[in-house]
Order: sequence, then structure tokens, then C-alpha cells
Amino acid sequence: MLNAYFNVVQMTDIIAMAGADFTKVFVAAESFAAVGKGGYRPLSHIALVPLMVSFGNSTALFECRHSALWFAPRTVSQDLPDKPMDVVATATSVCNRHPYRFYVFEALQWAQQTGTVAIGAISFSHNFECVMLIIGDLSACLFYQDRHVIFIDTELAIMQLQLQLALETQGLASCAANLPDTDHCDCKIVLGLDFESYQRMLRQLAVWYLLVDMLLSYSAKELAVDFLVRPK
Repeated sequence: MLNAYFNVVQMTDIIAMAGADFTKVFVAAESFAAVGKGGYRPLSHIALVPLMVSFGNSTALFECRHSALWFAPRTVSQDLPDKPMDVVATATSVCNRHPYRFYVFEALQWAQQTGTVAIGAISFSHNFECVMLIIGDLSACLFYQDRHVIFIDTELAIMQLQLQLALETQGLASCAANLPDTDHCDCKIVLGLDFESYQRMLRQLAVWYLLVDMLLSYSAKELAVDFLVRPK
């Protein structure tokens, strides 16, 4: 966008100085257009792939997703968990820096050990086959008042359900667990992982094939009328 800006604005001494600094920093600015979907520039909505998913289809997907506590003891190809992560990259982001990392534990022993980090999952973590541990990166937040961005962006990626719904389309069930805001001693002891001072454990996500003959736990939700407010 800035690359285009300096080509269309009326040049002044200040803008010329800014343009020179921009060119020094972004030497490859002219090659941006070759990167990603049209490069680092605004997208044309008309150029996007037409949406073929109906409201009914999306509703069916939402209703299909449940927290699964029991997973089938079977192998899964690595590209199945990897594909949904491409969808996660499209999630709405407060800072657009992806201030999180998904640590994937696919070895059975590691998955079950990781499962014990979330207190609420201790009673059934012995059944986990694959676990993702989401680690937030505070170094992406320049100001103290932005310290909660790591939590917001993580929730937008997971609880906005882009990841969990994408997993469903791959035939994989999931179960998200909260991690307490404590020090890192639990993670160091259980996993032997030592994070930087600017990193925080945020979420744990168990991922695998659903054990189809097990019942899903019922989670009562409010209706839209209960939380939708229209001030008069």
C-alpha cells in the first residue's frame, strides 16, 4: 500500500524524505505484488472466490462440532492437522503478527503428558493421541496496554472456531482446555519446555479422530435472545 502511495501522492519535501526511508527499509517493495494473494496490497472483493457455502451448510458444521473427550487409537497422516493451520492463518488478528505458536505433540507419551498441563483435562488426558499447546508471544506487543492481544488473537484463531471447524472438515475432533495464568513451573516440570519471559501458555487443544461409539458431553448454551441486546 505504501509502495503505491508514494507513486500517486503529490510529492513534498517531507513525503520525499519518507519515501526515501521507505525504499531503504523495503528494498524489495516492488516485488511485494508477487507474494501471496495479490501481494501486500488491498484485495479486490470481486477477485475473491465466490462463497459456495450456504447458511444451512455452515450451521450444520457449527452444530457438528462438539468437545470430544475420547479419541480413537489410530494413526493420522501429518497433513490432516497441518491443513487446518493454513485456515488459522486467515483468522482476524488484532496485530496481524500471529503472536502465538502452535506446539504440536503427536507422540503418544508427549500428547498425554501435555494433556496434564490443563487442570480440567487431567481426568481424561490419558486418552489423548495428539495435543496442540498454544504459546503466546508478548514480544509482538509493543505497549503494555496491548498485553492482552495474545489472548485475543489466540481466541480469534481457535474459538472463532476457524481451527476447530477446519479440523471437522478433515474428519478430526477436538477438545479445547483453558490454561491457568500461573508461572511456567508446570510446563517445565511436565514437558521439560523452557519458554522465554515474554511467552505465555494460553490454550491446549486435543486433536484426533473421534471414538464414534462414545457419547459426547452435552454443553448447554444460552439462546441468542439471552445475550443479544438492542438498546432502545
